[in-house]
Amino acid sequence: MTMFSKYENINIRNKDIYTLWLKLGSLEKVSLHLESQGKVSQKTGKKYGSVTLSRYAWRYVLANPEEAYQLVIENGDNIPPDYWEQLLVRRAYTQYVTMNHNRLAFYNWLENNGLEKYKDYRSQKELFGEGSSLQDLQESLFA
Repeated sequence: MTMFSKYENINIRNKDIYTLWLKLGSLEKVSLHLESQGKVSQKTGKKYGSVTLSRYAWRYVLANPEEAYQLVIENGDNIPPDYWEQLLVRRAYTQYVTMNHNRLAFYNWLENNGLEKYKDYRSQKELFGEGSSLQDLQESLFA
C-alpha cells in the first residue's frame, strides 16, 4: 500500500487518467472525456478539474516511473531519458518535500528508483536553483 492509496478514486484509475492525458493532450480534454462517460467527481457531482486529474496522473507516474516512461515512448513522444529522469525528480521533490514535508520519503523514493545521484538536491542547481523552471530544463536538454 502506497502513501497515495487513501486518495485513490473508485470512479477512475490513476493509470487511466495518465494514458488519457497522453492520448488526448490536455487535462481539460480528459475531464470532458470522463464527463461524457458519466464519470464525475464523487464529492461535487461535477466534472473533474485539471488539478485533481493532474494529481491522479502524477501519483501513477511516481509509483510506476518506468512503465509511465514506456507509455510516453509508445505514444510517440520523443523525450530523452535524462529529461524524463529530471522531470520525475522535480515532481517527486514537490510531492514529498514541498507538499508533504517529508524529505525522508523523497530520499527513499530516489533510492527505490535508482536515482540516488539526485540525493544532494541542493547542489543540483539546474533542478532546484535559480533558472530551474521546466522551460529552462527543456532548453538545456533540447539545445
